[in-house]
Amino acid sequence: MSRVASLEAFADRDPSNADILCELLDQLLIEGQVERARQRLEQVARPLRMLPGVVFREARCALMEGDFATVVALLQPLTVEMSPAPAGLCHDLALAQFRLKEFDDALRTLSLAGAKDADTSAAIELLKARILFHQQHIGDALVALDNVGAHHRHAEFHGLRALLLLDSGETAGAAQAAAQALALDPAQFDAGLVSATLALSERRDDVAVPMFQQLIAAQPSAGRAYLGLGEGLMLRGDIVAARAVLDRAVAYMPEHIGSWHAMAWCQLLQGNLDGAQESFDAAFALDRTFGETHGGRALIHALRGERDQACVEARSEWTLGALRAERLVAGRGQGGRGSGDHPVADRLVARHARAGHGGIRLYVARLAAPGTGASAWTLMSRCICSRRPCLRQPR
Repeated sequence: MSRVASLEAFADRDPSNADILCELLDQLLIEGQVERARQRLEQVARPLRMLPGVVFREARCALMEGDFATVVALLQPLTVEMSPAPAGLCHDLALAQFRLKEFDDALRTLSLAGAKDADTSAAIELLKARILFHQQHIGDALVALDNVGAHHRHAEFHGLRALLLLDSGETAGAAQAAAQALALDPAQFDAGLVSATLALSERRDDVAVPMFQQLIAAQPSAGRAYLGLGEGLMLRGDIVAARAVLDRAVAYMPEHIGSWHAMAWCQLLQGNLDGAQESFDAAFALDRTFGETHGGRALIHALRGERDQACVEARSEWTLGALRAERLVAGRGQGGRGSGDHPVADRLVARHARAGHGGIRLYVARLAAPGTGASAWTLMSRCICSRRPCLRQPR
């Protein structure tokens, strides 16, 4: 007789025994039998179902079903009633709040956790690091990871560390951490994302594109993977396919600046000036301090023959470019704000200018007109991007 069958027999003989019910629910959830656990809960008398231990298991069912609002509704009252709150309860509630993008609430919930065993402590520190990552607090997130004990540094730990190092500009460390994660779990998502992004930064679209496609198959709502795939397709010159993919990126990450920049370059390469302007304007509405946004707007004005407006935007880009090294670049979390740097913009423009793309050639010609005081390509490189490869993209 299986363990589940044995526990069910005990629960049927003693339907008011909360301990047996909780043990049965735990075993069902361990085995992934969420629907069966839910059916058992529906059979339980209301007084028993209202007990904190049973409520916790019901919330875990909802968590595994992706019903995060229900998890919050079930568990939040328990954190008030129980002081200190059980660490496992705080973890599950904070995880649901994190999935709902209630980051501050999630951190407050974790701070309420009572005594923790080693496993729960490691899970809480990992979740804290991920929340801080989405809040753009990279340094604090790395500190939280340092609190994870050596025996709990499994694939997820190394994958998240790789993402944090990547977004800190430490590409060598990121590559090493990603390799460690993939050695432990070849399907570890964060590590795969880092590896694909590094391949893209090295212009190895033949490697990056299939990797991003695999990541999307694993997590169809991962906006960062759509952004990487879109950039890879642009590098290949498949602009139509890139546009379709980038539509998904901005849909999943409407507050990420880098996604709007990528969309704008794609629209520009399609000759869609109005669409490109709307995308750069969307980035501008999120944050006015990214140089590439001003450079893109300068490009649009120049293509329309609006030289004065183009010069104003170009000056803003030059000023912000000089300050870029001194400011904290945003955009490390899904749905968060993103870096304005676009790692392939200069190559894309150069490629399409040489290929005879009308809009870009027109822009070159206008910049090269008498009185500009600089060569067309120098101005273009300033207006479009800083040429500093940037790997900061959201998940």
